[in-house]
Amino acid sequence: VPAVPRYDHMRCKVAFGEKGQAPGELYFPRGVAIDENTGSIYVTEGYGSNRVSVFSESGDFLTTFTHDDTLLPHGIALHRDNIYVTDYFVDSVLYFKMEQRIRHIATFGSGEGYLNEQLNTPKGI
Repeated sequence: VPAVPRYDHMRCKVAFGEKGQAPGELYFPRGVAIDENTGSIYVTEGYGSNRVSVFSESGDFLTTFTHDDTLLPHGIALHRDNIYVTDYFVDSVLYFKMEQRIRHIATFGSGEGYLNEQLNTPKGI
């Protein structure tokens, strides 16, 4: 069963991703974002894979990326050439830049808590 269906007017347009941890497979997908310029689909995976997988608009696997700070990626948002990923376990937001390759720029959040600059298990963004 495909792990991520894509709907067009409530009809499935494309479904892709088998359960697993190999490139192109999905393991506990948590968040999805679509690049409005390319149609690429970004999927966060936690609980084992700890990565972001990228698929074409038609569901073909393109690439995957992660960072040493990434333990449990959850939410994801794209804005221009910026990628923001919330990490539920590390209580932070990771900021990546899309250039020739995707590279990590910064990590925001100084740990779990309710004080300024602290986050408490962020899921969405």
